[in-house]
Amino acid sequence: MVGLIQLPLVSFLYTSIGSSGGLGVITSLFLYPWFKENSFVKARVTSNPVNYFQSIYLVMALGGGSFAALTSYTFYTNSGVSPGLSFIGGFLILFGSMLGGGCTSGHGIGGMSFLSLPSFVSVAAMFGGGIPTAFILQVTGAYGDSLNNSF
Repeated sequence: MVGLIQLPLVSFLYTSIGSSGGLGVITSLFLYPWFKENSFVKARVTSNPVNYFQSIYLVMALGGGSFAALTSYTFYTNSGVSPGLSFIGGFLILFGSMLGGGCTSGHGIGGMSFLSLPSFVSVAAMFGGGIPTAFILQVTGAYGDSLNNSF
């Protein structure tokens, strides 16, 4: 379903799907009253309204995932990664998104649908780093018992 959204987005809004752009817009909206002259913040708040689509996509993705977890009674049943590791992982993901020119959904769904070579490299690197990290977290016990409870 998400992949099918690409064609109308590109055809009518001249953008593709992704989350890091939306996160930048949402963060910039909160920071704008204090950092009006900052070029990063200013560009996201005062730029093309199409950027706000990414924010809507991000909010809906988070809302849909939360709704699914609440209605399946699994919202608080998965211990998963500790809050400290979650914060570190979130920071690294956001830093990598800015460094790599897009997030996982932007490269994986948007960039690959355009046959973008940097997106293919990024997705391969994401899997190349993510799979060993998951094994390391599982072996060290840092991932809690979430793998055992999820099936």
